[in-house]
Amino acid sequence: MPTRLRVLIAVAVVMLSLGIADQCYAALAGGSRLLYYYRETSFSAGGSGLTLFTVTNNNTNPVTVRFVVFNGANCNTAGPFNTTLAAGETKQIAVTDFAPASTFPSGVIDLWAVNGANQAIRFDALTGTSVIADFGPSSTAATIVPAVKMFSDDRTQTGVNTDQTKGITAAPLAIGAPLLLAQTPVAIEDTTVLFSPNTNPGQVPPPSTGNSMITLTLFAAGGGPGTQQTVATSCVYTNTIAGTFGQGVGPGHVTAQGGAGKGIAGWKFLKFNQGGISVLLGELMQAWGTFDLPSSNQ
Repeated sequence: MPTRLRVLIAVAVVMLSLGIADQCYAALAGGSRLLYYYRETSFSAGGSGLTLFTVTNNNTNPVTVRFVVFNGANCNTAGPFNTTLAAGETKQIAVTDFAPASTFPSGVIDLWAVNGANQAIRFDALTGTSVIADFGPSSTAATIVPAVKMFSDDRTQTGVNTDQTKGITAAPLAIGAPLLLAQTPVAIEDTTVLFSPNTNPGQVPPPSTGNSMITLTLFAAGGGPGTQQTVATSCVYTNTIAGTFGQGVGPGHVTAQGGAGKGIAGWKFLKFNQGGISVLLGELMQAWGTFDLPSSNQ
């Protein structure tokens, strides 16, 4: 069975069985730059995984997009690669068609709109998702998560981006996500994925040249002061909640801020394994702090 069909069937089965509708399609504003998470291994030890990512051109004009695949452990890169989107077109792209799973097991994809000279342009009409299938080791699960949208330096104009340092072009400053269930080893585990992108699209982010410090804060469901942990990463920070804060974490929420790059992007995944049932629920960590109000990408 073709890889793409396996991924789509896995997602369809899981979503229909749970009665879940993905929220990302309600977004009103597209980006000129998108960040995706991909994973070619399971969230459970011993399993495999597959990721398709989609990119949609919501404009009435065609556009070329350029993308780079980063290995989350060391920020080694595959690409850049170009593909053209017709007006209104959506493309589905398998990560393994461009970066082998053996050397790119998980990480981030950086995609942006370009002109004929491969210069980043103002084209705030792109949206996208990661379709992640988790095969194993004992059962199959899947989820769909939105890409993080990053805007051009002037959303009222077209042409080349002239100032990539403007706040409106950045990812959020602070993000967060709920923890729905008490963490239980193997059975119920939340994983956070955090990435601080380079100022310029497609370039290796600052953390690769030295550890980037990210502050995570854990809050109990009833509120009150949070518990902070400052972590270091050389590219993408990926860890379970228990791996970051220790065992015994109950429901509540987690926030993240910092990083050496242009804001912070993040996703959270809940992997549930009990009684032969495996469920994977992913979400974009929502912005609650931005460089300036118009840059909110949620």
